[in-house]
Amino acid sequence: MQHVLHLLSYFNKNYVQPEIFPRELGRKIVKAEEIRHASDYDTFYIASKEVTAQQVETAAKILELAENYLLKETEAQENGV
Repeated sequence: MQHVLHLLSYFNKNYVQPEIFPRELGRKIVKAEEIRHASDYDTFYIASKEVTAQQVETAAKILELAENYLLKETEAQENGV
């Protein structure tokens, strides 16, 4: 669990605070981690269809934003910016 907290902290410090990714995404990632933790360790946790759909939507948004960021950074490096 500790390594996940460090990773979330690093992500927020280096990508959310400088507004590379939106703050709302940072909050959604933290919420996703809370749900993941509950589903792993709470004996009777059952995710609803709604919660599951929200998590899938969040994951898709993360992938989209990360891909766009990496493409932009790659282009900048190729152009010497």
